[in-house]
Amino acid sequence: MRIQTHSIGFILTFFLALPMAAHATPPNPIQDWSVLNAQVSHLQAEGHSDQALTLLLASENAHSGTPEYDYVLGVLALEQGQYGLAQSALERVVLVSPNHAGAWLDLAIASFKLGEIDNAQQIINHLEENFNPPTALKEQLDQVKKQLNIEKLVQNWHSGATASYGYVQNPNGGLSNSRFSLTPEGGLPIPVEVDANLQPKPDHVAQLRANVYRTFTHESGAQSTLSSALLVKSYVQQTDFNLADAIVAWDYRRQLTQDGVWTLNLSPNFRTIVLGGDVLGYFTTLSAGLSKKIQACEWGGRVEVEQRNYQQADYFNATLPWVGTTFGCARSNMMFGAGVRYGVDIPQGARPGGNTQKLEANVYWRGLLSDHVSLGLMGYVAEYRDSEGYSALLDYDNNRSIHRFSQRAELAWQLPKSSHWALQLELEHLRDSSNIPTSRIEDLQILIGLHYQFN
Repeated sequence: MRIQTHSIGFILTFFLALPMAAHATPPNPIQDWSVLNAQVSHLQAEGHSDQALTLLLASENAHSGTPEYDYVLGVLALEQGQYGLAQSALERVVLVSPNHAGAWLDLAIASFKLGEIDNAQQIINHLEENFNPPTALKEQLDQVKKQLNIEKLVQNWHSGATASYGYVQNPNGGLSNSRFSLTPEGGLPIPVEVDANLQPKPDHVAQLRANVYRTFTHESGAQSTLSSALLVKSYVQQTDFNLADAIVAWDYRRQLTQDGVWTLNLSPNFRTIVLGGDVLGYFTTLSAGLSKKIQACEWGGRVEVEQRNYQQADYFNATLPWVGTTFGCARSNMMFGAGVRYGVDIPQGARPGGNTQKLEANVYWRGLLSDHVSLGLMGYVAEYRDSEGYSALLDYDNNRSIHRFSQRAELAWQLPKSSHWALQLELEHLRDSSNIPTSRIEDLQILIGLHYQFN
């Protein structure tokens, strides 16, 4: 009985497959264009545009290069989402019949669908300069222009975001030493026990990083980039130290020589920090510099003036003039560089220690370990030295000095079959050593998350 059931199933399957097999057989080429066009029009009227396209393709060898055939083929291919085929057919039409406005418009649409935005825009410009299309065609033209403008706006903006979660050793900036001594002038050292609230309190954190930028090209040939970045940290327990850090920058670059070797760089930026739900301050930086390009590398010098305006108590507004130099190279599979700068932190008011001289240096490297894995490394070192005694009770009123060391590593793995998503691991360590115990801080952060690159 089981054998009979399988036999009947096989017979039914065989007979049901016959019409499908017959339908799958490619149609015979039709040499007469009027006959072919009539059959294609009939299939379209019946709602079988896919069959009409198959019929056209079967006769391609006989009619390709004929404007009437190529135009119908291009329109049907465009309707069926075969944009490459549509583009090829419509290009043949305008090559033979350059006054075919409809073919130009459909060619613009095909180029747009293929992501060739500049090419589509050039075709639209050609249509507007050389044709006076009828009302119906003009309405289509306006619709395509609207879509192009939206696409160009989106295409020219680049953005990305990373959401991660992890562990932070010292979110509250607690002191590294739980005990130290006060040394009053002429007296004996007095031991001090640091309050528990001033010691490191490890916590878990949810973090978001996002950035967006766009580059503009001006008529003079200069370029400028408008960019913004956002960092948000939300702690599980140490909510008083939740952080939001936002910056907006404008970078203007103008070549000073025809060979493009020397470039003038101007860059203002504005930054604000929110700490624990309240605005910590507003920070503005104006910078100007010159850079010189040598093959795939670039080095330059820069002067900056930074203004810090704090909104919370116990902080002193300050002006910081900087001078520095940078160096960087970009290869096909990696980029690396370094920078150093010197500045003076000039407070407005009687800040302990007075002016602070600052010397900072950084080095970075980012490269591809494989087609889907990238690694970024960064090192930072700084030395800060006050111009006046910091406190009569600490280190015999000597000038405070701080040595800062920071290292950061970022490992990213692009997810399979995705050009937008990447799994990311971040590791960052910072340590401040100082002759003043209240300036000794150490922190470690370990985060894992997902990065999405929008375009």
